[in-house]
Amino acid sequence: MSSSEHETTETSPLLGAQTHTDENHAWYSPKRYPPAVLITPVALAFRLASTLPSTTTIYIVQQVVCRQYYLANDPDRIPPAGPMPDELCDAPSVQKIFSASMTVLTVLTGVGSLIAYSVLNHFTSRYGRKPGLLLTIGLQILSVSSLITSTYVPPMVELALLILWILAECVSTLSVGAFLVNLYVVDSISETTRTAALSSVYGWTVLGGAISFSVGGTLTTRSHNVLLVFWLAVSIMIVNFLYVLFVLPESFSEEKRLQLQKERAEERAKRLNQTGSNFVNRLQHALASPFEPLQALKPTVDTKTGKRNWRLIVCAIHGFLAEFGTYSAVTNMITYSTAVFNYKPATTGYLLTVTSLVSVGVLTVLIPAVVHVLRPLYRRRQSTPRDNLVSRDRLDIHVTMGSLVFEAASSIAYGQATNLAGHVVAIVLWGFGAGRSPVFRSIVAASVEPLKQGRTLAAIEMLSSIGSSLSPVMMGSILTATISTTPSLVFWVNGIILLIGSSVLFLIQEPPQFETIESSEGTRAGEDH
Repeated sequence: MSSSEHETTETSPLLGAQTHTDENHAWYSPKRYPPAVLITPVALAFRLASTLPSTTTIYIVQQVVCRQYYLANDPDRIPPAGPMPDELCDAPSVQKIFSASMTVLTVLTGVGSLIAYSVLNHFTSRYGRKPGLLLTIGLQILSVSSLITSTYVPPMVELALLILWILAECVSTLSVGAFLVNLYVVDSISETTRTAALSSVYGWTVLGGAISFSVGGTLTTRSHNVLLVFWLAVSIMIVNFLYVLFVLPESFSEEKRLQLQKERAEERAKRLNQTGSNFVNRLQHALASPFEPLQALKPTVDTKTGKRNWRLIVCAIHGFLAEFGTYSAVTNMITYSTAVFNYKPATTGYLLTVTSLVSVGVLTVLIPAVVHVLRPLYRRRQSTPRDNLVSRDRLDIHVTMGSLVFEAASSIAYGQATNLAGHVVAIVLWGFGAGRSPVFRSIVAASVEPLKQGRTLAAIEMLSSIGSSLSPVMMGSILTATISTTPSLVFWVNGIILLIGSSVLFLIQEPPQFETIESSEGTRAGEDH
């Protein structure tokens, strides 16, 4: 067997034979199914369990704030049993503390996500993606269990358990789970099918969110028991944990982990040789270690031309602007509809359901079909493997840009619509932009060799999370300040930001994996023809 058969290039999947189905195994054997199929239940369950109690969680926080306020100021008004009465919780002083608490929780979630991306990048590169998923799902279970337990204990113990709930919740968010799922797919799927696979997995997670919104609210309303939805959520989490533990195979092999650790050790040694190994330099390195993934974005130099590659910097700017423009957009649409058009919860729920269903269809059917149909058109007649790689990359960039244009048009149209039919059309347009997130992650993964994909995706997610943390504060402030005068202004601002985020991708001129693309031509010659 020649040595070239063992060689892993930047465009090779990290799993060889495991990326294909094996029909010789029984139908219940994990080895029979491709990795993208095996990870889909994990992604769906993670989303379903996370969002199932979301609306009820807000009620729980309000109850806790209300109880703690009267415990400190007027304990005699606290009922001996049952929830705090609405008339007590509607007091302006309680509402003010509740609003501030929700803002603090949003900020903590953003900070927690930043930390989680860095820690999980290091953890999964050393121990594997599967332990990372188990750790994150375990934190989910701890978070919800702490919240459930807090309702059965005295007030001071309740406060301690709620702090534990917040800390565990902040580092096991939906975006953190999506990051780990992305790593798993990128590890085990070849670049020719990566975009379609990421889109399909994203689609099923959106379906999980659509189901959870309707089921969660219905359970709480009909059962009159706020804890029932949390018990259901923790049950799903436990099943998901067991599935990952016993069914899901590892996607990042021990060989790759050891190779990556060796490369990182060499990088650290080189850096210490350049800066010195005194106490101050070591302390600076320790303080900077949480932000270590961001070093992956540093422009590299083409060894042949001497030019710097700004591709990842452009991707980082795009990720920040896209999340800043999209994170709170739908929330602002619902707030605007409720305040200006007096839409009831049933109507806003209908709008959320419409955009979720359209998003599922776009992600699971439309994006894979568009990639399949348009890829041959982007490919030149007499093309080399290098040309094929670049054509796939161009298509992904154009799909991402087009998705953002749909979202920008949706935002502007929603602010200009004057009736429910117009808002439905606008929200459908928003659903057609759902392909942006997975296709963009495919662009990022194509920018570096497989061993560096985890760190690079972590860096992009860290910067994107800053955008998502700032979005509710900035866009919410604009909506609050203008809702009685020019309520549609926030949607114009939002649309302009998204159009800028889309146009930024025009700046990507470098081909993917530019440094070693020539060395991979021999191994990829037959794959695209």
